[in-house]
Amino acid sequence: ELKNKRLLMAISGGIDSIYMYHWVVSKSYLKPSDIAIAHVNYNTSNHSIDAYNLCKQLAIKNKHKFYYKSVEIPSNKNFENEARRIRYNFFESISIFDKYNHILVAHNKNDLIETLLMKNYPSDDYTAIPFNKNDDFIFRPLLNMYRYDIEQKIKQKKYNFIEDPTNKDVS
Repeated sequence: ELKNKRLLMAISGGIDSIYMYHWVVSKSYLKPSDIAIAHVNYNTSNHSIDAYNLCKQLAIKNKHKFYYKSVEIPSNKNFENEARRIRYNFFESISIFDKYNHILVAHNKNDLIETLLMKNYPSDDYTAIPFNKNDDFIFRPLLNMYRYDIEQKIKQKKYNFIEDPTNKDVS
């Protein structure tokens, strides 16, 4: 489904998106001009700038267009919901302006559980769940993979990625 398409890849610099990036770029039918990288820096840790630099270096090295947004989310807001809103608005505006056919995001099987756990209960609003839509515009090519499998493959291939320490913060 990616052949002859223009793809905007949401790359955080973390293990999932870096694996997805290398997996997509390895497709011989895609040209560098078919792929662009979009990165949002939430400025949550000292590693945020490292993730930005990794994403930018991948774009330069492989001749992909690079889009970047830097934001700081106020502590009085629900970080996960606000971050999701900001990034999807950013990705969609790029896609519309530069005419990308699909946005690729690196959600895997483990992300559904995480989203459900982070959800504010009791609420019957499930729109925050990233898998609830049949969307032909947003592709999630890693949905059939568990995080453990991605970790094994990325170690095997020795891809660089940035581990954001805030991912381990359950608050």
